[in-house]
Amino acid sequence: MKIDDNSQSVVVELFRHQKVEQQAAEAGAKGAEPGSKPTKSADKVDISPSAGRLNETSTLKGPAEIRSDKVAQVKAQIEAGTYQVSGKAVAEKMLTALSKEKDR
Repeated sequence: MKIDDNSQSVVVELFRHQKVEQQAAEAGAKGAEPGSKPTKSADKVDISPSAGRLNETSTLKGPAEIRSDKVAQVKAQIEAGTYQVSGKAVAEKMLTALSKEKDR
């Protein structure tokens, strides 16, 4: 990402604006009645649809999905230094995944 003079001034202005809002909120909390609790705004998180799909696919639905025999076999091969990855197989999987993503 290229940062030029314009983007630096935007960042500085945003920081100043945030600082002013924070000071106003603190001043409002100080002026509240004694014994009252300061009000807090709720945090909000927006997750994009693609991030949601990624989250769904990254969570396992149960131990049945874990093929422990395969995991043990690959782990042993990695530790022994004999694990081989087929570049062709990886490329085919990537192309399949890309074509599925393109069809959505």
